[in-house]
Amino acid sequence: MRLSQAIGAAMLATLFAVILGCPGRDTPVQPMPPEPALPGSPEVASDDAQDVPMPDDGVDIQQVEGTIEAEGMRVVSTTGGEVAVEGMTDFGEDFSGGKRITWSGVDPGDALVLGFTVDAAGDYEVAVCPSKGPRHGRFSFSLDGGEASEVVDLGAESVQPGDPVVIGEAFLEADEHTLTITAHEGAEPSMTDFTFGLDYLIIKPTD
Repeated sequence: MRLSQAIGAAMLATLFAVILGCPGRDTPVQPMPPEPALPGSPEVASDDAQDVPMPDDGVDIQQVEGTIEAEGMRVVSTTGGEVAVEGMTDFGEDFSGGKRITWSGVDPGDALVLGFTVDAAGDYEVAVCPSKGPRHGRFSFSLDGGEASEVVDLGAESVQPGDPVVIGEAFLEADEHTLTITAHEGAEPSMTDFTFGLDYLIIKPTD
């Protein structure tokens, strides 16, 4: 009698499992597939930004060795305008890493401070490689709040990489450092709403 009761209980449990759709005890739980990324998600500048794969648009992306990519720098502060990482493959393969930092909506006197890390202490020559283009205005650069570079006019008829601008030589500790970009009055004093683009920073040992 006990055997028949046990068989009956087992059959009843199996019947309930079938009706309720419950998996057996030994059935493995299937992991849920990851949710797809939302289209149009904004790109965030970070130390890993230069490792984000770019769309396959047929452009051979080049990367200048021994430089700090602008898109890997940190925004410390800004007194005006908006900062974003912008893909530059539409402008060809001359932009290192296929990206730049774009600072738009800038007025004379505004300043943007970017942070970067030097891994080894030493004497370095520091230079920036900005871009040129329409409404790119006039800017100067300084390292760690020190003496500013010459003011350079980055205006051009089309968007393109600019020539490197040397800030100067300095002994840099293996630590965090800052680059300050300051907007200056343009050739036309009434000109506002500048744009600035930075491709990369050059930190070249001098010893």
